[in-house]
Amino acid sequence: MIVKETLEYMQIEEGSHYLNCTFMNRDKNLKFHNITFEKCNFYYPRLNKYEFLDCHFIHCDFSNFDCRESAFYRCNLLGCKLVGCDARWSHWKDVLIKDSDLRYLNGTAVKMQQIRLEECNLEEASLVQMDFKDIKLNRCNINQLNLVEVKLNGLDVSRCQFDYFLFTPNENYLKGLVIDDLQASGLLQLFGVKCRS
Repeated sequence: MIVKETLEYMQIEEGSHYLNCTFMNRDKNLKFHNITFEKCNFYYPRLNKYEFLDCHFIHCDFSNFDCRESAFYRCNLLGCKLVGCDARWSHWKDVLIKDSDLRYLNGTAVKMQQIRLEECNLEEASLVQMDFKDIKLNRCNINQLNLVEVKLNGLDVSRCQFDYFLFTPNENYLKGLVIDDLQASGLLQLFGVKCRS
């Protein structure tokens, strides 16, 4: 375990565990494999076109980071902050995000496959034009989440909390969305449909 060191991204070694470390650099197109980052600080908030494979992020803060066109494969993000993070055009596959704050995240045209989001805050995040397959949302706050131009077939938000979220009001986009009875009543009211009790 490497503790309380200040390093450049190029000094990160495969298979290492970094605790309370600070990373600095402006390099692009770097690849990281089998690394644990715990309570680490990342300066020069630009991680665009990076690739993370089998990495674990524990209580790390990526707020307002630029990770456009980056890839996260078989990664865990636990208790992390991604507030205002720019994740446009990034690729996420086999990723667990738990107890994390993703408010205001910009995930326009993000590709997500086999993603689990548990107890996360996605309030006012934007996933416009998201391409997804097999996303599981469990006890997440998705209030005002922007899912415009996203085909919601197979998306289950029945275990999530929201007053409303933004979507394309078209059968082609809404078909296959899974919601509970109370959520259905709220969504129908958005269309001016009143429900009798």
